[in-house]
Amino acid sequence: MKLAMDRADIPLEEPLTRELKLEVKLQLEEYWKFHRRDLMFRRNTKLSWVLTENMITLDEATPQLKPNKLSRFCNKPTTLYLSPSGQRNNVCPTIILGCIYKDWFLRYDNEPNFEFGRFFAGPVRITSTGPQAVVDIVRSHKSLCDQASWLLTSLDRGEKPSPCCKLTTQTHKLLPLCRAIILVLDELDEDVKEDEDRRISLDEYSQAQSVLMVRTGDESHLSTRITFEHIRKQAFRLKRDDCDLEGIEVIRVSLALVVDFVTTLQQREDVATPSGMNNHTIDRSLCPSDDQNSYVDLALSADVWAEKILQQTDELGFENCLLLAGNTTTPDLILNALQ
Repeated sequence: MKLAMDRADIPLEEPLTRELKLEVKLQLEEYWKFHRRDLMFRRNTKLSWVLTENMITLDEATPQLKPNKLSRFCNKPTTLYLSPSGQRNNVCPTIILGCIYKDWFLRYDNEPNFEFGRFFAGPVRITSTGPQAVVDIVRSHKSLCDQASWLLTSLDRGEKPSPCCKLTTQTHKLLPLCRAIILVLDELDEDVKEDEDRRISLDEYSQAQSVLMVRTGDESHLSTRITFEHIRKQAFRLKRDDCDLEGIEVIRVSLALVVDFVTTLQQREDVATPSGMNNHTIDRSLCPSDDQNSYVDLALSADVWAEKILQQTDELGFENCLLLAGNTTTPDLILNALQ
């Protein structure tokens, strides 16, 4: 961010006035939120969707969920299965993730709970030797859910070590909706339109890109059964001959509708049957911190984190103190308060 005045003109070595400290504290609190959402959560989400080594891969009919991939199945209302024809360079196209990310945030008024990997969906990549028919994908999904449930139960009993330091059964759950509904991306809309500045409208693409939405038949733990009746008029042509299945219902709709539909279902379940997790618990791994200065214990609140940093200004100097906030760009963000 550019400053309206040169940094040399700002009296960083002098004690800040009360008014300036209040302004700086507000900027620090905003940076705390920015760091967690726009730096850490966005980065973590992107890495889990665009790197094959981070994804769950189905290359055979009987999948195995490795403990280090368990978090990919937790705290998400659905799973997006990427057929070979729905991949680009063996991963999910970034435009698909961009549409999902944007629409999911909007469904929560840009304030979703993204702690501990919560997101709209987890991606699963299907190889050319993996299940291709809808019924086989559903069968593989049920197997993965059963394995995730078994791993979580084992963790709860202390029978197996946690696959990563932040994964516990107090913060990670297999959501009932994840068992009940899945998505299959089996084709890509290659008719991407750019504007004069070569920008792509995610809203337009999200309306054009189609996704298969599948009721798996496992709805026993939901508060109310799922129905596609009210969205049938918005459905696309299936373009598949493997969707007439007993106990499994398939519909093809836009990506935008999928995000809205599934998120609405999850919001309904959150009200009807709370997961038992503390929704106010903060994921420490997303917080700005500095282990050497013990800020890590104070980073769980924007207010406390900002206050602790400001307490050091007189002793360390304003700019040096900001550098201790854990990111070298912080001073430029905060110095806007001094304009």
